[in-house]
Amino acid sequence: MYCEIIPFHKPFTPDDTLKGVILSGSPFSVNEENAPSVNVSDLINKLPVLGICYGAQLTAKEFGGRVDKSNKREYGRAKLLKQKEDVLLQNIADHSQVWMSHSDSITVLPEGFELLATTDSIPIAAFKKNGAQSKALYGLQFHPEVYHSTEGKKIIHNFLHKNMHTTGDAYILWRLKLILSSGEFDLNGEVKGMKDFEVKRKATQLEITADAN
Repeated sequence: MYCEIIPFHKPFTPDDTLKGVILSGSPFSVNEENAPSVNVSDLINKLPVLGICYGAQLTAKEFGGRVDKSNKREYGRAKLLKQKEDVLLQNIADHSQVWMSHSDSITVLPEGFELLATTDSIPIAAFKKNGAQSKALYGLQFHPEVYHSTEGKKIIHNFLHKNMHTTGDAYILWRLKLILSSGEFDLNGEVKGMKDFEVKRKATQLEITADAN
């Protein structure tokens, strides 16, 4: 899987190679006057979106929900309490350990959104937008990407493969593109000097034409 980190203020144009967007965390509060912002409504017209921490709070606020200052900053381990089954949390154990790091909390979900999970200390730990009018939209108050979220990688996997419908070929095709542009590939399917077996195997399966150059 290939990904790029793009600042919130940098415009980009989605194309057929882009499969989804993850909105990351931030030290800002979404209630600050100059808080970073992106048009989530516009994004989900084109791509599935997963908001993590600040990204989830931004999503909730943009659609009419409420984000308030917490009584105290939550930092550390928490137990995820699933409220509804969903593909995002498929095969995730109830009371799975997750990692929190936030000083604001989502207290009210927007209309048309559904609660997926809570913890003992916050009322909204995971949610999704209902409706088939747009691509999938999810929010997580915790950080699935860190080591202390014991099943976090599985949650990210669920988003990538069950909502974005990606496969390992996305990475392989990206590597092939780099190989083609660097001249390290010939049209007989040989990858010069490459140790990446999967790229080499895929190269022999794909129909590569001179147009690829």
